Amino acid sequence: MGLLKFKSKEIASKQKLRGGYYTPVALAEFISQWILTSKVASILEPSFGDGNFLEPVLRQVQKLKRRDVKITAVEIDTDEFIKGVNRVQNLEIGDDVVDFVNNDFFRSYENYKEESFDAVIGNPPYIRFQHFDKESREIAFDHLKRNNYKPSKLANAWSAFTQLAIASLKPGGKLGFVIPAELLQVKYAGSLRERILQSFAKTTIISFKEIVFPGILQEVIILLSEGKSSKLVDGPQIRLIELENGSSLSELKLAEYSFHPVTDSIKDGHKWTSLFVDDQRLKQLWDAGKNVSAPPLGAFAKVNVGIVTGRNKFFVLPKSFVEAQDLYEFVTPLVGKTSAFKKTSFTYSDFEKYADEFPCYLLDLDGISETDFNKNLKKYIELGEDEEVHKGYKCRIRKKWFVVPSVHKSDGFLFRQVYKYPLLVDNSANATCTDTIHRVILRDTSTLSIQQLSTAFVNSLTFAFSELIGRSYGGGVLELEPREALMLPVPIENISQVDPRILNNYLENQEIEKALNYSDNILLKQGIGLSDAQVQQIRSVWHDLRDRRLNRS
Repeated sequence: MGLLKFKSKEIASKQKLRGGYYTPVALAEFISQWILTSKVASILEPSFGDGNFLEPVLRQVQKLKRRDVKITAVEIDTDEFIKGVNRVQNLEIGDDVVDFVNNDFFRSYENYKEESFDAVIGNPPYIRFQHFDKESREIAFDHLKRNNYKPSKLANAWSAFTQLAIASLKPGGKLGFVIPAELLQVKYAGSLRERILQSFAKTTIISFKEIVFPGILQEVIILLSEGKSSKLVDGPQIRLIELENGSSLSELKLAEYSFHPVTDSIKDGHKWTSLFVDDQRLKQLWDAGKNVSAPPLGAFAKVNVGIVTGRNKFFVLPKSFVEAQDLYEFVTPLVGKTSAFKKTSFTYSDFEKYADEFPCYLLDLDGISETDFNKNLKKYIELGEDEEVHKGYKCRIRKKWFVVPSVHKSDGFLFRQVYKYPLLVDNSANATCTDTIHRVILRDTSTLSIQQLSTAFVNSLTFAFSELIGRSYGGGVLELEPREALMLPVPIENISQVDPRILNNYLENQEIEKALNYSDNILLKQGIGLSDAQVQQIRSVWHDLRDRRLNRS
């Protein structure tokens, strides 16, 4: 039997486990200068690494001849701690200026009473839940609960750092952090977004058109929050400033940018993606999205994640392997790449083309007795056990590790990860899919066919909302989770007038603007009653948000 490659993923690097990536000097210097524009006397740096933030802060203290400033600098990694201490000792500062703490911030946090500092600065570590030291995580969660936060297991370490940093600030305090742009859009940061608006009189978000951390696709922002207060009489204000790159900070004059009152679109934990859209176009978009002729996708369909196999390299088989090992009675047609979808339908012919290029059959043994396995299948399962596939988490929790659950076929497919534009696809090939693609199941086939729904999905309104509702992580890819997808408005009035053949001809030739011109005219102008100008404004929102995302690819 020819071996298929299904080895385990590589172990996470020390840097990934520690979550430490050095802050570019331009960002650290800018934040340090901003922090010290007011008379702050006590500063906390909760994860100072090799001193990238600490050094510019101390240089600014020296420049301003401030003798009243006291800095508490915390770092868990001993090697980094030593680097940082040695780095700033060359500045010939007094021994009483910096209190160095070689400890986990969450463990040392209990030594600081609430509202201890005038300012908190830094670049908190980026550590995903599965790499977050269990004991440290539990301590962090305990602190968060005492501060009336509800920590999420989906959360990243940076959000816990930011939440506790806010709690440690005195009234009137300032926060200057470099953090992932996930703050603006991920669900688990919703409570943090809400807390920022509840806690600070003014918040500035500085984003960048280019990736500012060399070699890392993670998109970051600068978060500047000031005027901490438990009672904001005039309500919070916010502003977003978008720069080309980190170097542009040297020319930035914050006073030239106005703050704006917080609107309903970003209150109560809602995503802050709408900050990138001006108020006039945003209103046009929201009004059109509330039109009764454009109900949410959830009114017509359910959206579920695709199949989680536990190890795609083992369970998803190439056509040639299935033929050679005589396994056709044990497999189900499957698609695992959104690149397979070029139009609003996926036919048997499309599947055959896909099968010539990619693994396309799922090992589907549900309901099949082991006594009916042929010798090749038995040998393949033994090979999987030799390679310890059965010890992976998803496999070992099953009654039979080699039986993949929830192998049902859906009416349609929906992109989970979007590059150029989203698509809802009619599953005419009767295939299933991996969890890189969502499965769409119609609620009532008599109301709307999957072909009609997938056709109606191609329009500027739905596309613009996908960028607003979804989230991107800096690599140019937009991700839509099922709950988010259900919220997408889909204009269905006049859908019978759209010819799928014309639409798909444009899509197959990658003429998306012509496809939208065709469908928008029928669905948005004739169907909803929008004017040419309104449609163009909505289209421009999609263009701007899409292009901003793609520029980070």
